[in-house]
Amino acid sequence: MVAGGAQMLDFNGTFNIGHRNQIAMRKVFCKVGVVVSKEEIGGMSSRTMKIDVDCGRVQLSTSGGPEHEMLANSKTIGASDVH
Repeated sequence: MVAGGAQMLDFNGTFNIGHRNQIAMRKVFCKVGVVVSKEEIGGMSSRTMKIDVDCGRVQLSTSGGPEHEMLANSKTIGASDVH
């Protein structure tokens, strides 16, 4: 599971750091054979991820919003990706 890659503090998309980080992550993961089962990336909001290493539960919140559990069976895209 991966989360992040938001367009932070670059509202005009001048630097595209979030998108560039997503591309770099995909290249590295592909090179080392990591399969991503779930992603919540992109958009304009920061995220906080909490991982319970005892049971593998992953909780995610976006910009101080309520936490939700990341389940490996679906893909969530950033708000800016929804048309």
